[in-house]
Amino acid sequence: MIFDEVTSGHEIAVLDLNGDGRVDIVANDNSRVSERSPNATPGVHVFFSPEDPATGEWSYVRIESEVAMNGCVGGDMNQDGRPDIICSGAGNMIKWYENLGM
Repeated sequence: MIFDEVTSGHEIAVLDLNGDGRVDIVANDNSRVSERSPNATPGVHVFFSPEDPATGEWSYVRIESEVAMNGCVGGDMNQDGRPDIICSGAGNMIKWYENLGM
């Protein structure tokens, strides 16, 4: 198991975000914090692959925590050679998370 705290995982994208030659995982969460779900984890969760993904420890960062997201894809939006993350989310939103390098 890589992570067990995504409240309502919806989709994942797999791409090398940090240029180390290993694929990383982007998992979106379309949950919403509410009285009924006070511990929801909406947003976008990124997991960076260790050298050995089967036994190593994955690094984690949550790049969005305010908005529930439904789907994410990768693409180099600004042609800088680094893949960015583009997600659709609550309220008919499309959001671009620029990869500023690691």
